[in-house]
Amino acid sequence: MLTPGSHDRGIDLFHKQVFRSASTTAVVRTIVQCKLYRGAVSVADIRDFFGVMTAEIAEGYFFTTGQITSAGIQFIANANKSSYANSFRFVDRDRLDQLMGIGVSILELWQEFDDLDVSQHDYATASKSILEKVSTAQH
Repeated sequence: MLTPGSHDRGIDLFHKQVFRSASTTAVVRTIVQCKLYRGAVSVADIRDFFGVMTAEIAEGYFFTTGQITSAGIQFIANANKSSYANSFRFVDRDRLDQLMGIGVSILELWQEFDDLDVSQHDYATASKSILEKVSTAQH
């Protein structure tokens, strides 16, 4: 769920998933904060987000188009070791670029697979061809 534009304590997305069995119910909450930055995200911003994660008893994802300071990265590492940790992950500009590159590659391979005339090729041959291209692209 996209949160409202104000009074959301910096949370841009909130997801709640409920798992039920005969004997128990578990709730997993995930919150996401997105920062459009050109420079560095301060450790104060990271601490604030961790405070909201802890209050919401949620795992968190912090996305930024900028960089996270070394103090911020260290804070996240320490936070994930604490007994209050709820799986704090971050994606900065470099990781975002990597993820976007992977996504584009997958889309291109998917299109190539769709373009194959499967009536003339079997799926095993088509899959092998695409796996060879992925392997070559990784080196």
